[in-house]
Amino acid sequence: MLSNLIVKSNLIEKLSNECLARISALELRTIDDRLPVPRKFFDESTRHNPNHILPTEKQNKEWDARLFWGDKRVSMEDEGRRICWLDDLAAEVFPNWERCCQKLNLEEAFEWEWLCLQLEKNKSKWCPRARRILTEIQNFLQQKGVSNEVQRQKKESLSER
Repeated sequence: MLSNLIVKSNLIEKLSNECLARISALELRTIDDRLPVPRKFFDESTRHNPNHILPTEKQNKEWDARLFWGDKRVSMEDEGRRICWLDDLAAEVFPNWERCCQKLNLEEAFEWEWLCLQLEKNKSKWCPRARRILTEIQNFLQQKGVSNEVQRQKKESLSER
């Protein structure tokens, strides 16, 4: 593939437009990105200009089609989209809770609290674990002298995010 070459400015000049017209749009873009002074093949000013040989019509179509590779259906109503990343985060950090709670500071406590509250709010599979951690965090905050009123205000502001 041409795009795997380490492109030097003199090399690209030796590549004929005919040769560049036969490669894929993504390869052409990769070559363009590696040039010291990019030609900007896919800028709107040059893409559909009849005076330019590159990109070809086929490369332009391929460039536009790249936006739709993969699943084209996107549902904004899918509830899983809102909590999927939270569940993934919980799966990574919850096993480390015991180690983290030994060195916990106030800022981290509020971050853990936010995570746990969001998991509860969205009825995640991690709710039981989140409740236990939330209880430990509340005890930690009380030991640090953070009043219940401050905790309540902090919870409300975190829940609004």
